[in-house]
Amino acid sequence: MQSAQQARTIVVLGGPSAHRLVSEFGSTDRLGLVKGDVYDAQSLHSAFNDAYGVFAVTQNRIVGGNIDTKDDMKHELEAGRNIVNAADACKVQHFFMSSLPNLTNASSGHFIKVYHFDYKHQIEQWAWQRLPAVTALLPGLFYSNMLWEQYFRK
Repeated sequence: MQSAQQARTIVVLGGPSAHRLVSEFGSTDRLGLVKGDVYDAQSLHSAFNDAYGVFAVTQNRIVGGNIDTKDDMKHELEAGRNIVNAADACKVQHFFMSSLPNLTNASSGHFIKVYHFDYKHQIEQWAWQRLPAVTALLPGLFYSNMLWEQYFRK
């Protein structure tokens, strides 16, 4: 008999989304909520331990923070490096990630300094270099982005 796989959702404990997930779903035999933080490498090692696969999404935004310069966005590279390194250390067999193309290269230099594209592409390259199996999804835009004020005004 084959054992059932459990999906783990990594949450930053203490945040409102973590409390909502715990209250709505709790932990079941099919879904486990585990503490993790993309800026805390050790927490990712704990979360990825014994995992077959990982699906990762990085973001260029910081809750409560402003993004005004290229350096303000480099936190996404730190998060991506931590995720890839933890997946490698934990011997994750399949790594899935949300990525985007390097827009400078893809546009033959017409669009430059589109860091949230370029950084996701850089993280994808790290994953391909370090991990045995990588699937990169390039959605371009998530439906939840439409909730941002710049896309939708009430």
